[in-house]
Amino acid sequence: MARLAFTAAALAGFVVAAFASPVVNNLGMKKRDYSGQATFYYPDGGDGACGSSIQNSQYALALSSDIYNGGQYCYDYVTITNTDTGTTQTAQVLDECPGCGEYDIDLTIGLFEALGGTVDEGVFPVEWSFN
Repeated sequence: MARLAFTAAALAGFVVAAFASPVVNNLGMKKRDYSGQATFYYPDGGDGACGSSIQNSQYALALSSDIYNGGQYCYDYVTITNTDTGTTQTAQVLDECPGCGEYDIDLTIGLFEALGGTVDEGVFPVEWSFN
């Protein structure tokens, strides 16, 4: 009976350690909040780099070419926070932004406005992470 208790305790410790380990994404980077700038674009129903049509009102985004990495994050969801306002939304990766800095993201105009951005300002700071 004591051996069973030790085994159960050891198993519980292993499970806790396994889930406490940092999660690593496919690029070998820890999944964490990334900081960058958000800009906007008007997809107007055109096809994104992931191959599906994107509407202006859709909550979709384009990742920088550095992160997009040939489409490995296509259709993944990202949580985005406008750090100026604290507004948060969830969106889907549907496109690539070749002109973006490494951790910058380009948002559909609908998503940009939902996060509190205005066309006049055109950019705001964000933190974002893969879900």
